[in-house]
Amino acid sequence: MPFIMLFRKVPLVIRYNDNLTSLTGLKNIDPYSITDLYIYNNNSLSTCEVKSICDYLSNPNGTIDIHNNASGCNSQTEVETACASSVESINFEDEFSIFPNPVKNTLKIPINNGATIENIVIYNQIGQKVQQGKPVNNTINISKLQQGMYIVEVESNEWKIRKKLIIE
Repeated sequence: MPFIMLFRKVPLVIRYNDNLTSLTGLKNIDPYSITDLYIYNNNSLSTCEVKSICDYLSNPNGTIDIHNNASGCNSQTEVETACASSVESINFEDEFSIFPNPVKNTLKIPINNGATIENIVIYNQIGQKVQQGKPVNNTINISKLQQGMYIVEVESNEWKIRKKLIIE
């Protein structure tokens, strides 16, 4: 008997999560499995431009209700604008690297085109911001973070890119 996997379409509801800052952990959800999208009353949520959400917003098939979140994720227009910006930044993925990866104490982030890093944000696996700051000499101390997998977001004045980071 062949194995058949059925995907159920369901609404995606994200609400009343005051500590949630990013939807990074939802980037691999199949956008075609979403019937309706509700993102509201998440006071710290400012990063909603993840692939699954952007793909759904580009071809929605249900209700969209986005409000009462932090700036950047406070309306459908804000999220769509952020999605457009993040899609353009895909061309810049080779502009920097992070090493060593896995890392223990100090993360180095060399930039290939001479751009200046404006900000670095590190998110845990559930999308919570665990560290933020501007690097010194393109390095950042991550020794206070626990072992595990993280997402490091590097932002210059021209682009914003995220990469996986493993801390050992």
